[in-house]
Amino acid sequence: MSNRIASWAPVATTALAMAGCSLFAGGSAIGTAACPALRQDVDAFAASFAANPQVNAKIRAFVQATKDLAGISGQMEAEATAACQRIGADLGLAPGQMAARNGPGGGAEGACDAVAAHISGILRQGVQVRATVQPPVCQASAQAQARCAGTCDVARDAECRASCQAHADVNASCTPPLVVVQGDFQNPLAMRLVASLQAHLPTLVHAQIALGQRLLQDAQVIAHIGAELPRMVGDAGAAALACIAAAADFSAAASMRIQVSVRASVRVTGQVGAG
Repeated sequence: MSNRIASWAPVATTALAMAGCSLFAGGSAIGTAACPALRQDVDAFAASFAANPQVNAKIRAFVQATKDLAGISGQMEAEATAACQRIGADLGLAPGQMAARNGPGGGAEGACDAVAAHISGILRQGVQVRATVQPPVCQASAQAQARCAGTCDVARDAECRASCQAHADVNASCTPPLVVVQGDFQNPLAMRLVASLQAHLPTLVHAQIALGQRLLQDAQVIAHIGAELPRMVGDAGAAALACIAAAADFSAAASMRIQVSVRASVRVTGQVGAG
């Protein structure tokens, strides 16, 4: 993950740590035991999965892309959750009203749904608040693309090509979004909402666009590869197949986490025209 992406999460440090723990430990402990290359401290590009060089390269790229997307989906949910929780707190919501729901993306869903409903109630009172957003601009990492392409044949292998593209996209450099929130400054409730959104909407927009909507197609493609890869690699051996199965679970969860978190974020940003 590039420093420019990682640095745009000042309000999400604790939440991100919690998301990372839940993603790569706890419920995923079985997955990393079955496939040690899924651990954050292991370089999947250097791992050995199968004797066949082409099959080994295909699995390497898939496992690395899966790790990338699992990590970024956790960051995306954490940023969205933290931003919504802070907006909710500014507006007087209790933590229990923003409690996480079950399943991937449940943290963002619980917090952002509650905030969206509260903002909707404020706007129905005639309060006028509007946000103008210049979205983040991201550039895929040529260095990450080149490293991945050096381990598998991206010209002739569609799965390698998709995995390397996902690896490059996750490691992209992104500019921060620019957000300007305006409202009726004669109305104390509007001023309170404007102040909170001006402070926390940039993080939510970053999560929604730079980490969510931009990478959703990559996540869906990698999840599809995970479902199809056992058939493609044939008799690659029990260890390789176990690793593919574990990575497929990770990729499916990452795809779902991004989808749910994006939907939750849009419910908030869309209330003020920033979705």
